[in-house]
Amino acid sequence: MNQNATVTRKAVYIGTIAVLLIPLFWLGQPPVTEEQGQRPGGLLAQVRKREELAQASLGDIDPASESMRLVTLGMRGVAANILWSKANDYKIREDWDNLAATLNQIAKLQPNFISIWEFQAHNLSYNISAEFDDYRHRYRWVTRGIRYLLEGTEYNRTHPRLLWSIGWFTGQKVGLADEKLQYRRLFRVDDEFHADMRPNRRRAGIDMDSFEVLGPDRLPDNWLASRLWFKLGQQVILNRGLRNDIQSITTFQGKDNITSYYGKSPLIYHSNVAMAPINYATALEEEAYFDLLLSAWQLASDEWDAFGNRQIPTTWGVNLRLNELEDLHKQNQEIVSDLEQYKPGLREEILKAKRSKLPEEMQSALSKPDKERTMMDWGNVEMSKKLLIVLPQEMVAHSGFPKAHRVKARAIAQQASDLELQADRIERYRSIVNYEYWRTRCVVEQLATTLRARRLVHEGEDLLDATKLEDARTAFEEAFVIWGDIYKQYPNLMGDVTSEDIYHSTLSYERLLNQLDLPFPTDFPLMEMANAFRRAEGLKELEVADEADAEQSAPGADASVPVDGASPAEGAGADATTKGVEKRAEDVQETSSPPTEKQPADGQEKQAGERQGR
Repeated sequence: MNQNATVTRKAVYIGTIAVLLIPLFWLGQPPVTEEQGQRPGGLLAQVRKREELAQASLGDIDPASESMRLVTLGMRGVAANILWSKANDYKIREDWDNLAATLNQIAKLQPNFISIWEFQAHNLSYNISAEFDDYRHRYRWVTRGIRYLLEGTEYNRTHPRLLWSIGWFTGQKVGLADEKLQYRRLFRVDDEFHADMRPNRRRAGIDMDSFEVLGPDRLPDNWLASRLWFKLGQQVILNRGLRNDIQSITTFQGKDNITSYYGKSPLIYHSNVAMAPINYATALEEEAYFDLLLSAWQLASDEWDAFGNRQIPTTWGVNLRLNELEDLHKQNQEIVSDLEQYKPGLREEILKAKRSKLPEEMQSALSKPDKERTMMDWGNVEMSKKLLIVLPQEMVAHSGFPKAHRVKARAIAQQASDLELQADRIERYRSIVNYEYWRTRCVVEQLATTLRARRLVHEGEDLLDATKLEDARTAFEEAFVIWGDIYKQYPNLMGDVTSEDIYHSTLSYERLLNQLDLPFPTDFPLMEMANAFRRAEGLKELEVADEADAEQSAPGADASVPVDGASPAEGAGADATTKGVEKRAEDVQETSSPPTEKQPADGQEKQAGERQGR
């Protein structure tokens, strides 16, 4: 009896194993390519192909390593943890070759873990590169980090977050580093790196020979290349059904149910495509490629306008277009006009009451004629416009509104309230990317007067370097008059990137006047802007001489009084020595000290001074 029971159990075990082999074969059958075509394989192989998941490349792992022994025993996670510890140890000991080899082993074990590619690429491009003195060595490690991301696309060809990271590193790290002038020059002639960015059979890539990538001297530009990488990731997202199935391409994190593109904000993701050509045009200004500026800013303007017309998924569960704000305000004002028919003059009465409650500086700015307004006045005027908007709800709730029409008017006001809510959401999103500033900047930079002002500032700096002081003074003063007119016409450009660049030119102008022993002019057109920046930096405000001082420093006045018995020539020589002209960035020794950059926590947004530049 016992012998029969043992035989029965064995028969049951064997039968169960045989039955289980059928679903295992159905699940795990590998795909096979035959002469008649390719067989899709089992369910797991089909899912892996549909989701574009790569199997671990175990054949590339050192067969004699402990990692291989652990992997073959099913302990891939343990092996990955050991390799991560080794990588950190090699980094501390500055053993860069072993670090690079270890990172490659980690990638082979966990090829679809995107954070590995991002974290270690940041480690290579930002942290390790900062350990070297020569900018050429730093550049090589920067590109090594980008190459690491490119290798990741072999296993994650259509992952938007990885494509975004390649665009970010290519643009921000090469184009905004302390050594950006040298990095950008090296990038243009780095044919080997350009070849790695081109697409091949297994990896995503961009056409580095396309006119969309070529910048100065018909060579690839890092900002234009980053734009194409951003567009590639953007296209992947749109191809995955943005409008039809939002959850298929988003993740939801935390209690607030935040919608994101694989951890990236949709607003920021799409804005990067538009910011890349803006950064390209800004780089051309710094490098004095004035002949290319008009076309560069035209491209930036078109891309920024396309960004404003794009539907952006939001945390409120609705899509927004940033360019709809003006239309929404117009519709709201039309509703206000309709409500005013019930009580003529009510809108003006509410507007008058609002105006009386404005701060004194805003009331003063509004009462001045345009020609008499200062830059600060123009800023107050812009702020007061938002405070003087009359909402339909305010009109209906006003005691002077006819009670007989309030029921109908409330329905109209509710419609306006919905429009105002949509407009408020758009304004919030606009403020995140500084939308209005960059739209205005793209328009202003295409003006002939702006281009001339930039040429004059550049000429003034060059003439100052050549110690042609009077010519430099003429160029600077003509440029500052133009910039003063521009800021009066477009006050929202003040206090941002454009003003900061011009402020540095005012410092050069101040040094120039010191060398000529002249007082700062009383009618300097950018005085308010310059003093605002000086206050922010903790510097003393510009001092302007009164008329008596100006007469003493005029030609023919005895301005060269010897100090401590020194002759006028000696005093002038000492002054020229202490107030010499600063060298331009291109003339500074190219081997500079390495930047000290810290690595953010894993998953943290690497937004640079956003750059949205803002």
